Amino acid sequence: MMEKREQHFWKAFTFAFFVALATACADETFQVFLPYRVGDIRDVGFGIVGGCWGAFIGWIWERGRSIARCHTSSTSPSSDSP
Repeated sequence: MMEKREQHFWKAFTFAFFVALATACADETFQVFLPYRVGDIRDVGFGIVGGCWGAFIGWIWERGRSIARCHTSSTSPSSDSP
């Protein structure tokens, strides 16, 4: 069974994938109707890869922030200090 953190990652990653797919498809469809522009399926792939990388980097960033928050909240002044 997956941890809650892993489940959250895969839900966020799946959401980012489909948002990137929809955005890339809409962009390339729009470009078909513009003069001097060409819609290309490879650009859809690049858009999806970029969106997934962005989601992954955001996940790493947020995980680092939550670890730092956990670390700072768990440290408390000791009673031995003068």
